[in-house]
Amino acid sequence: MKYRKIAVAVGFLSLICASQAQVVYSNVIATVAFTPEGFEEIEWITEGSMNEIIAFLTGDVPVIVGDATEHTTATVNILYEAHANFSMGALGMVIQGEVLDWGRITWSEVVEDMNDGNQIVGMASGMFLGAEHPGGENGPINFSDQLTFSNASTDIKVKKSFILDIAGQELPTTTLAEISLIEQNLIPEPASFLAVGGTLVLMGLRRRRK
Repeated sequence: MKYRKIAVAVGFLSLICASQAQVVYSNVIATVAFTPEGFEEIEWITEGSMNEIIAFLTGDVPVIVGDATEHTTATVNILYEAHANFSMGALGMVIQGEVLDWGRITWSEVVEDMNDGNQIVGMASGMFLGAEHPGGENGPINFSDQLTFSNASTDIKVKKSFILDIAGQELPTTTLAEISLIEQNLIPEPASFLAVGGTLVLMGLRRRRK
């Protein structure tokens, strides 16, 4: 019975944390520039009980090079600031898309702590290659990983970029590189997250005593 009460209390505290913790985004910029020509803004949405997920809807543009398109390269640039009433300790990264033959997607990401002179607290990069590249493979991309920050922060700036190309192939071509979704999930630093709920519980107890 004792452990059951503890479990209920922990669950209740988690609900309080989730209901009070919130992420606010500002200065969001998301664009794609195509070669030989073309420029589009990328729509974005936020989701989650804490507004902790920001998704960039690249599939709506669409962000594709090669195939039957008129595009040989594309450069995606994403910049946003995230502010929370808890410390953010990591960033979940999701990338969906596809590469075929000579298709290639190169990406990089930098996270800065706005409370510490924009010091870099996280970096990540990667590449997706079609089957004509050494070590490459044709097919869909369903990438998911977590970038843990060197220092947690309540205010961060995120910079993410992608370069899509078809390795000089002439159009039209069977070669393709596509990004259909870019999603970022801001993850609380556990101690900070619990502190939000703990403070509220103490406030409630004080009110009851009065």
